Amino acid sequence: MNGKVLYANRAARFLLEHWGIKEGEELPQSLRNDIKRIISQKDPEHLEINIEKVTYSLMFYADPEDDCVDIYGFDISCRVRAEEELRFQNERLEKLAELKTLEYIEVNEKLTEEVTGRENIEKTLRNNLQFLETLLDSIPSPVFQRDLNEIYVNCNESFARQIMGLPKEMVIGDSFMEFQKRVPKELAEIYYKHDRELLENGGSHYYETTVICADDVVRDFLFHKATYEDGSGKVAGIVGVMLDITQRKEAEKFLRKTEEKYRLAAEQTGQLVYDCEPKSGQIYWAGAIQELTGYSPEEFRQVDLDNWIEGVHPEDREKAWKTHEKCMENGGKYLEEYRFRKKNGIYFYAKDRGVYLQDDLNRVYRIVGVIKDTTERKLAREVLERSEERFRIIAEQTGQLVYDYDMENNRISWTGAIEELTGYSFEEFQGFTPKVWAQHVHPDDLEKIVKAHTRCIKDGEKYLEEYRFRRKDGSYICVEDGGIFLKTESGNICRVLGAVKDITERKLAHDELEKSESRYRLIAEKTKMLLYYDNYRDDRIDWAGAIPQITGYSREEFQKFRTDGWMSLIHPEDLPRVRDAHEYCLQHGGDFHQNYRFRRKDGSYFYVEDEGIYLKNEKGCAYIAAGVIKDVTEKKHTQEKLQESEERFRIAAEQTGQIVFEHDHGDKNIKWAGAIQDVTGYTIEEFSKFDNAALADHIHPEDRERALNELRMCQEKENKFRTEYRFRKKDGSYIYLEDSGVYLREKNGSIRKAFGVMKNITGIKLASEKLKESEARYRSFMTNFRGIAFQMGLDFTPLLIDGNIEETTGYKREDFITGKIGWYQNVLSVDREKLFENRERLVNDPSLFIEHEYRIRHKDGELRWIREILQNVSDPAGKKRILQGMVYDISKQKEAEESLAKVEEIRKKEIHHRIKNNLQVISSLLELQAERFNDKEVLEAFRESQNRVATMAIIHEELYRSRDNETLDFSAYLQKLTADLFHSYIVRKGDVDMQLDIEEVFLGMDTAVPLGIIINELVSNSLKHAFPSGRRGKIRIQLSRTEENSGNKNISNSTNNIGAKSSVDKNIQYTLVVSDNGLGFPENVDFRNTSSLGLQLVNILIEQLEGTIELERYSGTRFKIWFKDPYQSSENLSSIKGEIQ
Repeated sequence: MNGKVLYANRAARFLLEHWGIKEGEELPQSLRNDIKRIISQKDPEHLEINIEKVTYSLMFYADPEDDCVDIYGFDISCRVRAEEELRFQNERLEKLAELKTLEYIEVNEKLTEEVTGRENIEKTLRNNLQFLETLLDSIPSPVFQRDLNEIYVNCNESFARQIMGLPKEMVIGDSFMEFQKRVPKELAEIYYKHDRELLENGGSHYYETTVICADDVVRDFLFHKATYEDGSGKVAGIVGVMLDITQRKEAEKFLRKTEEKYRLAAEQTGQLVYDCEPKSGQIYWAGAIQELTGYSPEEFRQVDLDNWIEGVHPEDREKAWKTHEKCMENGGKYLEEYRFRKKNGIYFYAKDRGVYLQDDLNRVYRIVGVIKDTTERKLAREVLERSEERFRIIAEQTGQLVYDYDMENNRISWTGAIEELTGYSFEEFQGFTPKVWAQHVHPDDLEKIVKAHTRCIKDGEKYLEEYRFRRKDGSYICVEDGGIFLKTESGNICRVLGAVKDITERKLAHDELEKSESRYRLIAEKTKMLLYYDNYRDDRIDWAGAIPQITGYSREEFQKFRTDGWMSLIHPEDLPRVRDAHEYCLQHGGDFHQNYRFRRKDGSYFYVEDEGIYLKNEKGCAYIAAGVIKDVTEKKHTQEKLQESEERFRIAAEQTGQIVFEHDHGDKNIKWAGAIQDVTGYTIEEFSKFDNAALADHIHPEDRERALNELRMCQEKENKFRTEYRFRKKDGSYIYLEDSGVYLREKNGSIRKAFGVMKNITGIKLASEKLKESEARYRSFMTNFRGIAFQMGLDFTPLLIDGNIEETTGYKREDFITGKIGWYQNVLSVDREKLFENRERLVNDPSLFIEHEYRIRHKDGELRWIREILQNVSDPAGKKRILQGMVYDISKQKEAEESLAKVEEIRKKEIHHRIKNNLQVISSLLELQAERFNDKEVLEAFRESQNRVATMAIIHEELYRSRDNETLDFSAYLQKLTADLFHSYIVRKGDVDMQLDIEEVFLGMDTAVPLGIIINELVSNSLKHAFPSGRRGKIRIQLSRTEENSGNKNISNSTNNIGAKSSVDKNIQYTLVVSDNGLGFPENVDFRNTSSLGLQLVNILIEQLEGTIELERYSGTRFKIWFKDPYQSSENLSSIKGEIQ
């Protein structure tokens, strides 16, 4: 109750204008004081207010629950003036009558005292007569006296002049007939009749009539007539007084009109007005009777006090009646809310506000009041309470701090996410005053905040600032502080409401946004978009993006375009629509989205999509428009093609063999369309005559009752319907129909129309039966299937699994489907990584087909070997890709393979051992044969051959000793080979040093044998020719793995191209360098074309390895060879290293 005006109707706005206020502002202080005084009393009070020459009557009712005051007012100026005039006339007449009565008494006393003397009596009578005549003339109301002959024997001046329009002397002695001319004829006859009855019966008469006065003005008079007697006690005539009641009549007429206004006002405001007499219990009702109660005014006027309390809800009745009894005992104000029953039995919430008026004995003699429907307010209050609770929760959940600062009392209240935002507890923060708050603002921001705050206090603007705030732990956060400053009537700021929210993340995002803006502009250019920023305050548009590519204009040319220039480039057919949308957004703000044709510089048009937003300032005016213009010519052409496609689809839909119907439940009419004749055999004319009964008759007898019951249940409970039944065609054959559609209902729930489709599903039914047979066969197949079939999503979530699951894994199908057991839980950990790798490859390559083997652990703990075949397929709907595969238990096969592998390994070792022995035999035979010759060249040839055989023998010896029969540790092999060569050529220790710089390399036998012979020949040449007798030096062998193309040589390897399942890594190649620092290779000898058998072997074997060889002659001799090993791969290398480890 702070005096603020919450609502005022049109009539009340005159008062607000006089006081200089508007809705939402506070009343003048003087009127607020009167309101407080009246509200503090028990009873409401009428208050009359004079404004200029108009008087208003105001009635105040306090509403403690809503914390407001209802004020009702009426213009009573006319009534006040009439009452004042009547009061003045009544007071005047009463005083005059009192005065005259006293004078009569005094005269009578004097006459009694002087009755002793006749002369004195006569004198006194004459004096009294003269006095009475003077007194009579002084009375303002007309007074007359008539005898039995209807002759005026006396009158006063007022009657003679005002009524008759004649001097008094001319009226006295005149007939009553003259007066009858002053009243209407019909009334004159009635008055004559009344006078005759009065003369016959005596007594007095009162009645009202209208009289045409001497000034020809019709006035209303109250006649008071009585008989008078002569000295013998007989009736001698009539005396009468005429009281002018014209003003009273006008006042009564005005009061009746005012009462009608009150009644209409009560009806228009939806209120029920009552006036009750407690003694009789009768109540006078007025206002919006039928609107509130449902009863007619005639019916409700029969409701008395007992009927009223019976209409109150049983749960509220006792409380309402107790309040009534209390007011009957003590008087005063009645205020209760209860539910009242309307004519239709429904209850509404009523607020009953009344006054119990008491007489001088403190007894209640009258009850007046108003009842209004507060159902909407009641519901609104509940919604408001829920809304306030949601607001509090939202404030906390959204991390905002809400404050309410009462500047007049210097009190501030805080709520919301206090601890989350500031680090202070709720109790600690309640002690924060504006001064304490300012101490927590960052020093660099404080001056800006104080200036903004001072400006808002002065101008009463909205407050919105950003600054840094210090939390309890000393850290700073960026906050946005927004509020509004409320003013009093005098224009002083009295209250500040606002909210503070943490925008630290937004600040950081803003910095990132500025960094990304340049990138975004670059992207816009690359994606062929046109960006604009239209600032209406300075009539400037900033353009960016792919301007030349889209428009044909240069950037400098296009920057000159303003709104009018931009509009001029829009196609004339599209311009009105775009302009209207632009004007609408200028007025209302919001999103702008238009497609139109835009003219390039060369005059050609292209389709664009213009999407933007119009921002409004506090005054509601658009001041900025920002957006993107995209070239959608291709999209437009695509849409046109799509529309053509949709038209073709519509035509095709008509040809799909369906029947469409519209059933009007009101007139029972059914409209049919579609492929009627194709489905039913009837023509459209024949089928149009079908009603519900005809349709039911065509349903197969075995399906009829079920189908009709299903449709009936849908009508009662659902908005959709669907059923299937067999339908008899015109030729008597039956087809399966699917009957489906929707019901359109009225507000009361009754069905207005039904729209539906009937389609022939005979083929589907037959296919369904075949499907059931197929499912049965599938179940039979899966029952006898010895493996497991499955489908899963790309995230490896199982979708389907069936087959010999329990025998293979020990677990049931449900364990995998429900996720209780994951398939990968059972896979052996060493195999799991490779399994995941293969499945990821499958996900990334839709065309890949994978078949691999791994081990799982059976539920009983036994290891089982599994072969899995996996591929990509589409799901049953054909919309997305899934993984499908099969799993077989190959444990027994693996056991057999392991047995065979062991046998094969033993066999290979035996072969290597035998080859090594045979080669050693050959070497021994060569040595024995050489003993027969003395020629050095022959002996040298034997020794070279013997070395070559030994080279191969060492390889087979190493393979025999190795755990892997297919690969050779070449570094170990070279150490033995070079040692044998030094021993063969009897090199003294210290003369020639052998330096091996070799990586750990594993080569296949097909590579190791020729490579060993090549090294044998090159090292042998160095030992023979590079170091003559007595010359010292060194021989160096380098072998390393290099990437293809890492050097200058590129070795093709067509033999490694063995398809998708090949594991050869074609990027691995090797570099072999054999060098010495001896005499050097002769300049005149071509090593590629020489008679030397050793070098010939080297070239042949290099070609066999598909390698490359080069000779470098500086600082001795240096042979460099590049080659690949077809056996080597990343997979084989991993397995080899694993075995070595």
